[in-house]
Amino acid sequence: MPNREFTLNHKFEHFLKPECTPQLYSPEEEHFGVKWKISILQKGDRILIYLCADLTKNQEVHIQYNAKICANDNHDRRTDTIAAYSFSYENDFPSGWASIERRTLNHVFSNDGKLEVEFHVKIIKLIGYRKELRSFGEDMKQFSDAVLVVDEQKLYVSKLYLSSQSSHFANLFKRQVEESKKPEIMWTGINPYYLQYYLEVILGEDRIDEDTVEAELKISDKCNTLHISEKEM
Repeated sequence: MPNREFTLNHKFEHFLKPECTPQLYSPEEEHFGVKWKISILQKGDRILIYLCADLTKNQEVHIQYNAKICANDNHDRRTDTIAAYSFSYENDFPSGWASIERRTLNHVFSNDGKLEVEFHVKIIKLIGYRKELRSFGEDMKQFSDAVLVVDEQKLYVSKLYLSSQSSHFANLFKRQVEESKKPEIMWTGINPYYLQYYLEVILGEDRIDEDTVEAELKISDKCNTLHISEKEM
């Protein structure tokens, strides 16, 4: 797996002043296709520090990070932590890192009203960021005779090809009653991102990697798609 690490650093100024807004953000930076920023939130007598990631539907980012804060005038006065977190669109809450008493920041870390925050991030897994090699969208509707519906997303496919690759799909299509209509097969509990790349794999694309192999093998097992399992062995 390629080395996917970066450092996000920002110096917040005057954030403890009464007239300052309760929540401040660092400028947004893009790393490995994801937009990141640091947030400081004043909540009662505590200061909360967050790492934030901007995600869209069906995207996930799994990370490990080493975070630290230090006084702007003395880099020896600092606190840090190491943790892991998984961002997703459904769980779109920033990664909480620290909850620090306001008086601690006032008297220990930020005598001059400035505070430096740094996150060193290692990305473990990215989901939903790779470019699609095959289209199963509306542009393929005229060439398809079956529709897979996952999380309100429709993927237009060929019954003949899916049946030749998967006994599960072959049995599903055989049970369709209205032969004159394009059958819509509803799937639940699956990320459309994984299904997209599963379909690409059975069409011959080299799309299996460390980020997706586990999920694709689960779909393969469910659909009795032998050649994907053989490829991974």
